[in-house]
Amino acid sequence: MNMNKRPRISLDLLKGFEAAARHMSFTLAAKELCVTQSAVSRQVKLLEEQTGQTLFLRVNRGLLLTSAGQTLFSAVGQANALVYDAIDALVDDPHTPSLLVAAATPFATMVIAPSLHGFLAHSEVRNVRIQSSNEPAELERIAAHVQIRHFAPGAAPSGAVCLAHDRVLPVCAPALLTMPVRPLIKASDLENQVLLRYETVVEGRVKIDWMRWLQANDLAGLRPRGAVSFSHYDQVISAAVAGCGIAMGRLPLVQRLLSDGQLVAPFGDCGIETGAWYALVIQEPRMADQQRAFLTWLKSVLAQRPLNLPAEPRRLRGAKGA
Repeated sequence: MNMNKRPRISLDLLKGFEAAARHMSFTLAAKELCVTQSAVSRQVKLLEEQTGQTLFLRVNRGLLLTSAGQTLFSAVGQANALVYDAIDALVDDPHTPSLLVAAATPFATMVIAPSLHGFLAHSEVRNVRIQSSNEPAELERIAAHVQIRHFAPGAAPSGAVCLAHDRVLPVCAPALLTMPVRPLIKASDLENQVLLRYETVVEGRVKIDWMRWLQANDLAGLRPRGAVSFSHYDQVISAAVAGCGIAMGRLPLVQRLLSDGQLVAPFGDCGIETGAWYALVIQEPRMADQQRAFLTWLKSVLAQRPLNLPAEPRRLRGAKGA
């Protein structure tokens, strides 16, 4: 490519794009950057004009990254990581290096971040860095001391440490159980509810998290009253906590919210297993004690099963017979 013809992209445009892609929302990006929503929208539009690529698709009043958008978002994330690594190298004490943990974004947001104070309070580890991404390939590029990822059954690499099995089941805010107009008592009552869906694009095909559970419980033909789709799982759960509808909860990601009553499982533990969460640990002798301490703590957090769920899962039977 002729260097003289390459567009000079403003870093401000990339900053607005990165925030919008991370939140999948111009509004939330604007709040983070302390600008107006229209300003972020203009930045993205100008960036699309300068690159000649469509970066976002506007669907269901939300956003989805295009293939070009995913490529740019990944590149910007890697560039940011390099900058942060350089800054950390300048300010870190070389005698007490930081423990770098890379984790899938939902796991980092919903499991590690809310409980990390317990690890810091009872561990000799003082410096921890958490990096997260929704893209497995991006996580692999991070030279983390501990990497936490989800793997389908049988897909985990040799040497991976199993942390917890991943199961999915419907969850909602407690208030939805007491609504007199649309009660939520049996599985067929989902027809009267709004389903909050985690929607991803894999190899050009849209995948929706509800489908596997509905099929496993003979509910594939269920038609809900409405549906709201999100491209980030933590947004799905935030909407569920706010009472917007029923979400497909993932244990152990939602177990803290179930334990403290922000969410309930209306049909009990009717979960189906979808794989497990694993830790991949690089061999670095000077970090071995910190790695071991972190994994011991994390396993203890994941072992705290919500008290309001029975020990054994049960299976529902059909929308009409449930």
